[in-house]
Amino acid sequence: MDLQRAANQALLDGLATYERSRGWKGHLPNVLNKSVTLENYHDPDWDDDPEINGYMHALVTAVSPASASIKFGSYVASLTPADIAWTHDKLQDILWPGNRMYVKILSLDSGKEAQVSLEQDSGAQGALVVIDNVSGGIRAMVGGRDFNDSKFNRATQALRQVGSSFKPFVYTAAMDRGASPTTPFLTRL
Repeated sequence: MDLQRAANQALLDGLATYERSRGWKGHLPNVLNKSVTLENYHDPDWDDDPEINGYMHALVTAVSPASASIKFGSYVASLTPADIAWTHDKLQDILWPGNRMYVKILSLDSGKEAQVSLEQDSGAQGALVVIDNVSGGIRAMVGGRDFNDSKFNRATQALRQVGSSFKPFVYTAAMDRGASPTTPFLTRL
């Protein structure tokens, strides 16, 4: 179980790093409408207990130039301009009351206050398989970011792209026919 938890965390942290390296995309959905208000909104993520270093969707409840107030489950948190500096934007330019956003939980206290960091959930996915080299057994497997969002298991159901794995076969066949390692090959895309 510890290895599975570590694999889950590694995938989520890797996706967060990837998302940040691509820059802020924004486009946060706003959940407010005639039947949904800031007070009665409930996100499916909130059915699970929040964990430190875990990731969760949160709801923006108020925004000012100095801070943005958010809630997730029974917890509240605040974001400052320093917390979103990686986006290169101002709070009031990217967050509005009612926005559903993605956060990493940095700390939780018994007073139901939390410290979070703004993350991005653009839909990027990943997979991870941990194999025991000695026995060949699978020790841990993660098939995507969030099973509640997508039931597709990328570790077992996705078709692999061949990438460059075919090149040794092609080049070996060419060398068998007289090509040298320095022979240029013309390709068409």
